[in-house]
Amino acid sequence: MNPCQEGGVTEGHLIDEYGMLTRHGGGFALARDAGGVWELELARVPVDLVGRHVRVIGIRMEDDRIDVEGVQPGRAPDARHPAGANRATSW
Repeated sequence: MNPCQEGGVTEGHLIDEYGMLTRHGGGFALARDAGGVWELELARVPVDLVGRHVRVIGIRMEDDRIDVEGVQPGRAPDARHPAGANRATSW
């Protein structure tokens, strides 16, 4: 099973994840700190953040894709958000 499918995160759930923003085919992906990869659907292209640790917020779509609402430079996880924690909530 793809690690992105763990924890009951289904279509329509809000996703708030940290990881490395990468190029993937003709688009972008988030290599998650918790393992696995989300493919990203982006309205704006954050070229300056490619290859950097980021925070992605969006809505889970089918096939491990995220309809991204925002991308921002990430920060090191702390006690409130331990590495590997899934912070998905119902939309």
